[in-house]
Amino acid sequence: MSYKYIIIDPGHGGIDYGYMKGNRPEKDFNLEVGKKIYYKLNQSGYPVFMTRDSDITLSNYDRYEYINNLVRNDSALVILIKVSDENKDNISIIRSIKSVIDSKNDIYDVFKAIGEVKKRVLINDNSKDYYAVHRVAPLNSDVIVLEFGYNYLLSGDNNEIINSVSNILISHFEERVFDSNIYDSYVVEKGDYLYKLAKRFNTNVDVLKKINNLGTDFLNIGEVLKVPKLMNDIYIVKNGDSLYSIAKKFNTDVNKIKDINSLISNKLMINQKLIIPR
Repeated sequence: MSYKYIIIDPGHGGIDYGYMKGNRPEKDFNLEVGKKIYYKLNQSGYPVFMTRDSDITLSNYDRYEYINNLVRNDSALVILIKVSDENKDNISIIRSIKSVIDSKNDIYDVFKAIGEVKKRVLINDNSKDYYAVHRVAPLNSDVIVLEFGYNYLLSGDNNEIINSVSNILISHFEERVFDSNIYDSYVVEKGDYLYKLAKRFNTNVDVLKKINNLGTDFLNIGEVLKVPKLMNDIYIVKNGDSLYSIAKKFNTDVNKIKDINSLISNKLMINQKLIIPR
């Protein structure tokens, strides 16, 4: 399958602690690993997003809404980060029972370098995937669940395995030309320079030069550059919020918020979660 996006989904979060080993909750480990993988892929110029990048509570419905609203009619590789309470030291790569192997471009095959690739089904119904994200993922996407053995929770340094996961993805996609809709257009203003823009758009100078075919660091005022799209935010509605005040806060448009969240009215509820387009 050809993917246009990579979506990192750190499991659990907020009041949902997940598995506990010692004094460390799974939610913190999942977020730490997810953010490091996201950073490495983002710095290499890949179209990568996260369902959460902070310690917030997300229901399965919130996650699937985020994924579905982002993917729409495109295709994505979703990577769910989890810790297994049954596995001690190894990493398992869980694929859906619906996934189809492409012998010429099999993402699962390359993950064999770090762990066993297998499928998991419900105990009382082996016709259904164990993980809900496998059961409800868009048909045009693939979901990989990276199950880390619970001893990884106690390890102070997981950079080696994080680098392995990141390098597998970078190597697998290094020849891929991603669709242009992963970029926004930016018009160079007075005082702009590449390092400043790289920080603004959460990337680096080399990526900006690569995607814009720049031979030098010199920029012209009025020049149009391609810049990576920024990750969407997830905002929890508070008392007194309105779509207008939220749009103003995030420097976006009310209609864009309504569109990405499939809202048919301007009415909001306290604690409602909204995807904020960036």
